[in-house]
Amino acid sequence: MNIPWSFSSFYGNILYFILVKLKRSWKHSDLKTDCPVTVSGILDLNEIPGTVNQITAKKCQLQYKTKWTGTLKTIPIGFELKLNQSGFAVGENVPVYVCVKNLSDQNVQHCTLVFQRVTTCQVRNDKRVTTDDIITITSPAVPPGQYFVWQNLSLQIPNGSSLPVCNLSGCSLIIVEYRIKVR
Repeated sequence: MNIPWSFSSFYGNILYFILVKLKRSWKHSDLKTDCPVTVSGILDLNEIPGTVNQITAKKCQLQYKTKWTGTLKTIPIGFELKLNQSGFAVGENVPVYVCVKNLSDQNVQHCTLVFQRVTTCQVRNDKRVTTDDIITITSPAVPPGQYFVWQNLSLQIPNGSSLPVCNLSGCSLIIVEYRIKVR
């Protein structure tokens, strides 16, 4: 059976219920009750193309708008992010390599690594997007002209139904994506 797994978000849900009706011919009213059921399956990451590919993201300069004039400025602060693969299972430890390079003349107060779930619910022309921060890790300050490497950093992917899979097969109305952002 190819039905989507149970899922719940602010704008969209995939819920399943078992409805029980007890017909009593000797009484005028019938009894009805329903009970929620969670539907989940097994997802084999080996069958999904690209999940074993290594990911590398680099950014050499950051752009920001100045507070008073609103002009766009570029500062030489960069980062590098590496993941050994792009697909992970719940409960798994994800080793992450992050290097923050501060080539400016100003102190970087901190750098934040955020693991996010982005849920898009769309019906006809109406599209709603929610973003939830699942894991947030903050680095210490990076002085001018220095770099900071996160040593032995790993993200523990949460267990349970709080982290649904990306692939809601059989459902084209809800799209779930996971992202790692460096701020």
